[in-house]
Amino acid sequence: MTTAPLPSKLSEAVLVPPPWHLRGCGYILSYYFPRHLLDIWSRHFPQGTGTPTLPFGTVMLVDYRESDAGPYRELLLMPGVFRYGLRFHPTITRIYVSTHVSMVNGRRNWGIPKELADFSITQEEEGVERIRLSLEGHTFVDMRLGTRGPSVPVTTATVLPYFRSICQNYEGRRMLIPLAGNGRMCMARLQGARIDHGYFPDFTRGTLLGAWKVTEFGLHFPIAKVLNG
Repeated sequence: MTTAPLPSKLSEAVLVPPPWHLRGCGYILSYYFPRHLLDIWSRHFPQGTGTPTLPFGTVMLVDYRESDAGPYRELLLMPGVFRYGLRFHPTITRIYVSTHVSMVNGRRNWGIPKELADFSITQEEEGVERIRLSLEGHTFVDMRLGTRGPSVPVTTATVLPYFRSICQNYEGRRMLIPLAGNGRMCMARLQGARIDHGYFPDFTRGTLLGAWKVTEFGLHFPIAKVLNG
């Protein structure tokens, strides 16, 4: 399954140029993915990136309470770190968002291959949330996440510049997006997940290295730097 072209009614959506300033909360899951799995994903969800050089990837579920495009939710996969000439950067290869305006402008502004889905986030018990994504009534992601322990302050300033800058290939352009943000983080746990791999790569087939919930965060998405013409 590949990124669909923008339907005409969506291409007429309100333009929201960068930079964007976003606030909210979310989960970060860190994985090691075996090479054969990454090869399958690169064929099934081609984004012109091939297979990552470093197979350490990230799944993120984010609930943006505030943004320049209004509130929205997203689920994304960065399957690893890709080589771009002499550069090494993570790349988002699969992502769903909950609003049209985020989808259209995410593609236009930063080359992020956003697709649209319905999101449901419910509180099942104290400290445990159930997250479901669906299309036309079909639930293709169903996962439960909990938290544990105290939260501590975090900032992207402590991350190597290469790894906090994502690089996207979109419509013949290579776009570099350095990110900056801060918030608070505590440990999380994935209590269960069911993924329909026809819609989203089944990340549960990888080895989970760690899980965290980030709260009270602010994130800055700047104007992308186009690395080619």
